[in-house]
Amino acid sequence: MQKGKNQTIARELNLSLVMGAFKRRSMSRADISRIFHLSKPVASKIAAELEEMRLICPRKAFTRKLPGVVPRQYEINAGLGLLATIDLSSPEVRVGVSAFNGNPILERQIQGVETVRMDGISYFCDCLDDLAAAPECAGQPILSLCVAMPCRVDKNTGRPRWSERFEIDPDFDLAAYLKARYGAAVTLKNDVQLYMLAEKNQGGLITEAVKYALLVYVDAGIGGSFFIDGRPEDGFSGFAGEIGYFPVVLGGEAIPLDSAASLNAIKKNLRLLVERGDLQYPPGQEDFRFRDIKNAYLTGKEKQITDAVNESAAILAEAIGTLVKILNIYCVILNGRAIQFGEKYLKIINDAVRAQIPEAEVCFSALGRDAVREGSALVGIDAIIDGKIMNRENKSLPPSQRAAPL
Repeated sequence: MQKGKNQTIARELNLSLVMGAFKRRSMSRADISRIFHLSKPVASKIAAELEEMRLICPRKAFTRKLPGVVPRQYEINAGLGLLATIDLSSPEVRVGVSAFNGNPILERQIQGVETVRMDGISYFCDCLDDLAAAPECAGQPILSLCVAMPCRVDKNTGRPRWSERFEIDPDFDLAAYLKARYGAAVTLKNDVQLYMLAEKNQGGLITEAVKYALLVYVDAGIGGSFFIDGRPEDGFSGFAGEIGYFPVVLGGEAIPLDSAASLNAIKKNLRLLVERGDLQYPPGQEDFRFRDIKNAYLTGKEKQITDAVNESAAILAEAIGTLVKILNIYCVILNGRAIQFGEKYLKIINDAVRAQIPEAEVCFSALGRDAVREGSALVGIDAIIDGKIMNRENKSLPPSQRAAPL
């Protein structure tokens, strides 16, 4: 490789590493020099270049009561543009916009979206347009859009493998549609993988002490994501962690974990009880809603519902215990609406898992549903940073040969 190319790669790497640190904290040029073991002139040059690309800006609220010159602190430029999210991970679809530093600005919730169709995609985009046009967004452009997908997404092609929740033409290119509509960086990402990214940045995996973990998402379906040797692992095509397919044995028959322990599985079992005359639907309803099941479980008023939820917890615990033994992972994080069942549900799982592996610990995520927004913001920030750095102007070239700005 030519010397000039080596220097370019090293320069891009330095810029990316420094921006990675800015996602977590503000820094002065002296901080950059100290943290990354760079000379002060190189650190100053990096800060100047990042500021010129508008990725960072001086921190306005910084004050320091020390004698002498106060070093200028820089932070991610929140006003660069908007990071947008369409969260399809649950029947309660969320559409939101955040500042470039990841701080949320506005969000809209659309209830009861059991099936996603083309008219729904168009409506979610209309909602996003309304949010972006609101005064709180100050006319900033949408820089990136991340869609949390409750299905597999091939990381090599960026195309989803539509799940049963979608009634979409298999050949429909969602990413291309959104990119044409917004002209922004568009990412389709498996929802549970976004949960894992958020846990690494703001949740239970932020400590360096945890190198291996399993995130289990229990909602209408069951999904998972692996954290291996200090980083999320999504496998060759991006499909790693789909533990909903993990087989469990019930009544002498092997069935997927998704069909045995998800919220939909609980609802299915309750419907069977209704058909047998052992249980009634809530007054005025023709089916069970999650909030009805949750309230009945937390209050203990319906033994059949309590038993159905407890049984699903026991089945889930058996599967988690097997996975923990296979993967040699002792940290398990639960997320999804099932965590609203509370400590009784968690104790059933923890007790069963620890009976098999005493070192293992299962805990609820502290981020909850907000993990999707956090993970989406990280994906969006990285996409814009990478685009800015890779397409920055090369001042050694005449204007006609410089890369176009993002």
